[in-house]
Amino acid sequence: MSDITRAWFEQAKKLDWDQVLFIQVVDKTSQVALWKTFEQEKKEYEMLNSVDAATYQIAKIYKDKRLWVTITKKLIAPLVGLIKKTDGTYEKVEIDINRRRVIDLMKKDGFTKDEIAENVGGLTEEEEKNL
Repeated sequence: MSDITRAWFEQAKKLDWDQVLFIQVVDKTSQVALWKTFEQEKKEYEMLNSVDAATYQIAKIYKDKRLWVTITKKLIAPLVGLIKKTDGTYEKVEIDINRRRVIDLMKKDGFTKDEIAENVGGLTEEEEKNL
């Protein structure tokens, strides 16, 4: 990937939910090329953080008589789900991708399990198994 594409994708990672980053292009050929490059950048990012990568939508649009490639950060499928209980009711479940990232970074930095638990307000059974 080019340095400029990587820099734009890094900028997109700073977006809040439902924000859109617009990158203007000069013609349809460059729009398609940039879109493909961003899709490749997203695939590479999926290897590092597949859940976060799934929140980015890349599109080619025509707006205000100009061509753009957009990157939108959306709260989508892998982060919100429902569990159907035996009594027929549903319980909403959310995955906090920032929590997972913080835990992974603390583990990498050599924090103990107790230190990590203290900093994130306790650990789930699954998080404890992964430490």
